[in-house]
Amino acid sequence: MSADERLEEVCETLEDPDVELRRKISTILTIPRIFTVQELTTERCEKLFTSAPVEVFDCVLNSEDRQFQDGKPLIAHILSFCCQMTSPTTHMKFKPVIANIVKLSTPKNGPLTTSTLNDITIIVTYMSDDRKCIYDFLRNTTSYFINQGEKLEVEVFLSISKLLLSKIFSLINVGDDASTIDTRVWPVGILSIIRNLIKEKTEKMSETIIIGIWDIIGSVSRLMGPDWFSLDENFAKIVAQMNTVEINMALHTADSIDVVKFARHLRILEVFVSAINDEEIFTEGGTLNDVCLAVSFIFIQ
Repeated sequence: MSADERLEEVCETLEDPDVELRRKISTILTIPRIFTVQELTTERCEKLFTSAPVEVFDCVLNSEDRQFQDGKPLIAHILSFCCQMTSPTTHMKFKPVIANIVKLSTPKNGPLTTSTLNDITIIVTYMSDDRKCIYDFLRNTTSYFINQGEKLEVEVFLSISKLLLSKIFSLINVGDDASTIDTRVWPVGILSIIRNLIKEKTEKMSETIIIGIWDIIGSVSRLMGPDWFSLDENFAKIVAQMNTVEINMALHTADSIDVVKFARHLRILEVFVSAINDEEIFTEGGTLNDVCLAVSFIFIQ
């Protein structure tokens, strides 16, 4: 059978109201075996996922039946593909299952793989506008990477964290105050991971990883302001000193300033400067006092 003939057969099964739900579930779960990635063009994906009932996905994700447990990560994989290959009109109909997709990243759902974590990240960033859901997932991913310990998948951690933090930024409205940001657990977790990374000699890291680390530092500090650095003032001092060096390096050659690098580190500098006006954080004789003094070095060059 040709790909179009197979697709027609699958769509008929999914659309037929007389076909049992269990058979429709089986059909959905066999999609990766029925079609190659090359065969699933945008046009075919539109037809396939337009035919697919939301309740089929919801049933698998909600089921406690052991035979469906292995199918849950597969559902996440199929939906992540759907997000990337179909129009918002098509894939947004699956929005009601996002909360259950995020639950797959909790420990009670068994061991989590990096592949499934990537799939859930794609689904959340494409489809979710529920801040609670996104913060829950950010907490789960942070815990996942902390538990990796010395086997941390650095690039995956940086990539997923950047996507989720960017998603949070996209949902913040002008005029929102700090109380709208859920700072439970994940800021401490990300800080501890970044702190361990910058203890390593950066010359051993690729440029991509170094930029990724600074992107995460910049994103979290923009979300939380000086409060993030007050969680660990020694960390704050190290970051401020390293950031000062990076800014000076960006400005090293007057006729060829690295504008992108300068802008990245200037945003972090702004957070430290704002701490000077925060009476609760900037205390005379405190570590952040030293941090801000170190930062001021830039302005007297």
